[in-house]
Amino acid sequence: MRKLISFLFLSVIITFPLGAQTYPKEGSLLNYRLIGFRFPQVQDFSNCTLEVAIGNQTTKSDFNKNIVLSLKTEKNRIIGEVPYFGKEYTWRIRCSKNGNDSMSNVYHHFKTGITRMVDSNYVRVVVFKDAEKYQDAHVFMDGTGVLYDMKGHPVWYLPGKDSLGADGDIKLTPQGTITFMSEKATKNIYEINYNGDTLWTGPNKGKVSGDKTEYYNHEFTRLSNGHYMVLGEERVLWTPVISKDSTLSAPVHHANRKSKQIADSEGTRTGFGTVIEYDPSGKVVWSWKSWDFFKRVDSTLLNSINYNYRPKVQKQLLDVHQNSFYFDEKEKVLYLSYRGISTILKIKYPEGTVLNVYGKLLGDFGDETGTEWFCGQHSIKISQDGYLYLFNNNKCSEGAPPSVIMMQQPTTTDDKLKKVWEFNCTNDDVIAQKQKETLEPGYANGLKLNPQIPQVITFDRGGNVVELPDKSIFVDECGKVGKVFIVNRDKQVIWSALPESFGSELHIWNAVTNYRASIITDPKDLEKLIFNTGK
Repeated sequence: MRKLISFLFLSVIITFPLGAQTYPKEGSLLNYRLIGFRFPQVQDFSNCTLEVAIGNQTTKSDFNKNIVLSLKTEKNRIIGEVPYFGKEYTWRIRCSKNGNDSMSNVYHHFKTGITRMVDSNYVRVVVFKDAEKYQDAHVFMDGTGVLYDMKGHPVWYLPGKDSLGADGDIKLTPQGTITFMSEKATKNIYEINYNGDTLWTGPNKGKVSGDKTEYYNHEFTRLSNGHYMVLGEERVLWTPVISKDSTLSAPVHHANRKSKQIADSEGTRTGFGTVIEYDPSGKVVWSWKSWDFFKRVDSTLLNSINYNYRPKVQKQLLDVHQNSFYFDEKEKVLYLSYRGISTILKIKYPEGTVLNVYGKLLGDFGDETGTEWFCGQHSIKISQDGYLYLFNNNKCSEGAPPSVIMMQQPTTTDDKLKKVWEFNCTNDDVIAQKQKETLEPGYANGLKLNPQIPQVITFDRGGNVVELPDKSIFVDECGKVGKVFIVNRDKQVIWSALPESFGSELHIWNAVTNYRASIITDPKDLEKLIFNTGK
């Protein structure tokens, strides 16, 4: 039975003490329904109750008639979930001792905002399999810019976002904040709090790229030490391949019109990836340029690999396409994924030396050091057991499904990657549900669902994988279907869901594509995020 978005869900999360500030502040407009209520500690009183009524209430009788949430607490902070976006609310705290009430006649007011992204007439999340574990987890979907619970209920939205896509890689930081990339108007990177207040913005001055901008793209992460790491690009002019012995030219930066004219007439401008680390003040404290490595690689090889992967873009000649990274802070190793050449680089930090190459790329490393297990890969990470794992778009094998692959890294110079686990992604649950229900009874006027769900799912971009505490894997498929799910190590899917948007022209529900969905599994992390605002 499919589970549709409902706004009638209430929840409570463990509380702990804070100072004397009252929050939400009077008249606040909130971009969330999951709220961290705070109020002054009452001396010698216990058995406090948070009560929330819908509407702007000013009298006891009207308030009591409209109560939608009542939660007991002995602390002066508590998290409660109100039922609707786009509504006014009134709340109060009642603390009693020996039959006497305190503060019961003090009313506070706030509103919850609304955007199309949390409007169930426009966007919804269909849960195909209820969560067997992680029932209290929450998922960020950057396709909608919304945080959902595991039943598909939206509880938070990115302020200012009213269209699908554009803003990507929304995720929680170790500091209890949110980072994301804006790929629409500003093309910058941001850190915000739960309330949507901007805490940090990328300098984006071209200090590393040598251009007017850093060309931020694909992945932005705040590190445990408080620094920020992001992928960028260095736009380089290089000469097309003429013979087997030819090599790439020296880089020419494109910060003015003249260099662009040179590129258009003499060669091809290619974005070679950079990695930039900023401190909290925005100062570049470390960077790495992939051009310094790739210019030493035989360009005929680079192009032959690229042709195998994307045979229709021969005019471009080369697209290494750096698309994700993982920084192992403990081991001081950086992993970089290159989709266009199906290659992963392992780099020593901070020296910047390449320790190994996984994939088909040769160059200074002589014989092939990788494998043909992955092609057009995305989202590289290291597991709790030290395995390398990734989302394999599997573009080199026509008709083959994407997969999640876990590999043991080489332990000697003669060793290669060894596959230790793989899960092939399918659309079986989506297809089965769509075949059962061609109409949606009692919802959206019974309009038809989209029957065009492909039997074989093929992707050429995106995808995310995150290992969870019990070693299950959270997967975001991206692509044409965009399903998110959790699979355990026994290859059993223990939760799956699909975000959809309503297409009014054809009166059908279409899958929403995420670039990178992420998950919060620890309630303490959620508490930290919620209470790390409004101070």
